[in-house]
Amino acid sequence: MSHSFYLKSISYLDAGKVIAATGFNDIRFVQGYPQPQDNAWPQGFTYVYRDNVSVRALEVDFSNAELQIRIFAASSPDDYRLALKLVEAVATLCNANIEPEDNDEMTLEQFQQAYGEEWLKEHCKSNLSAVLQSYTRNPESAIKISGANRTMELGKRVFGQLVKDKSRVAQEFFARMKKLNYFENEDVYQATIIVLGNKQDDRRVRLCTYSEGVPTVFWDKNTLITLVSNTGLTDKDDGQQIYVPLSKLPDLIGDRAQWLSEDVLFAPGLSGDEWQQLEQHAAEISVSDMFEYGFDPQNDPFAEKSRKVKGDPLSDDDIKLLAYAPIAVFCVVAAADGNIDKKEVKAFQVELLKGFIIESELMQKIMAHVISDFESMITRFLKQEVNAREIMEQILQLLDGKLEADEARKFKLSMLSIGKSVAEASGGFLGMFGSKISKEEKRALAGLAQFLGLAGEE
Repeated sequence: MSHSFYLKSISYLDAGKVIAATGFNDIRFVQGYPQPQDNAWPQGFTYVYRDNVSVRALEVDFSNAELQIRIFAASSPDDYRLALKLVEAVATLCNANIEPEDNDEMTLEQFQQAYGEEWLKEHCKSNLSAVLQSYTRNPESAIKISGANRTMELGKRVFGQLVKDKSRVAQEFFARMKKLNYFENEDVYQATIIVLGNKQDDRRVRLCTYSEGVPTVFWDKNTLITLVSNTGLTDKDDGQQIYVPLSKLPDLIGDRAQWLSEDVLFAPGLSGDEWQQLEQHAAEISVSDMFEYGFDPQNDPFAEKSRKVKGDPLSDDDIKLLAYAPIAVFCVVAAADGNIDKKEVKAFQVELLKGFIIESELMQKIMAHVISDFESMITRFLKQEVNAREIMEQILQLLDGKLEADEARKFKLSMLSIGKSVAEASGGFLGMFGSKISKEEKRALAGLAQFLGLAGEE
């Protein structure tokens, strides 16, 4: 659940003065979004954070003389402090009152009394709890949480380590999220994956090195690790090199090996007796033939997978039609209350750029088409040149006619998932893990589920 503060009647905002007034000299604007020009705060949506401090960026929307500062779920206490300081800075410079999403309009003095350190800690804690509970309700899935620089995938690996000490779950979560976003600022080696093939070229393997005394970040793509001591490659007694699956490394190292995301592992720099013990334990589980552990080049589990179609592959026209699916769903659900405003459209476009949590690989692939042609596609719907229901009927015919049943179902479930994300708006559009779904939106979701043949899953 996100949380927003609003400040109104602001015609111009000097970015330099606002940042100076916060007292922070490390505020940055996220690349790829509007940046200050001639020191003017950018119009529309942008994202700010404190470099090497923030876990998640804040969303700032400056439109129609109104400023919205939004704190996302799973934001750290430092992220909250930045938001409160920005609110105070703008209120002071523009002599503006503040309207929190959960309160009436108030003066700066009233705001400082109501939204201090006590509120910050409690709200931060409850929001993180909501995110973690969302995962525990569906532990077979994974939650993606966009950070200031990188996205954390929270699943079994990360969550399993977090809950080992339940008294430190919050501290551990924010520490890992911060390390994931800024490890390049530390003395940490980013492991390079080398792909090797056997002589017959019918087996390949991904290989990384873990060197004695070197803190290392690994990406797990079914990766094997070979240990490198200060005297060279580590050998077993029979002269064979040691190869250890990356997934086994945390068991060998212990709690100091941390999953920063489901596919990102931080391994500490071990030396001396600790390194020798690691070598001994690694030798016991070493893979005897690294290529047997590897993969068939024709069936690479991390290569782009082909679509599961019944007969002929999907044509370019098919892809163009399927690309309308997310926008059609948005229009059906967002219009449930009677209208779709520009802010909702812009916020939906931003969420597309961030990426929705969906299982359908086909939906993930067509998102690129949606993003690249979003303006013209959404305009056709808003001008009623195309009808959302008619488009979805065509999409259903295509799904059922060309895709295998399981692939078609995944795509339909992804459409329903996007509909839920649109409806779960709380204190700002598409609030993460929001709960304020109107009656109209509930009816729209139920109708969408019925339409997709997924009744009872809305």
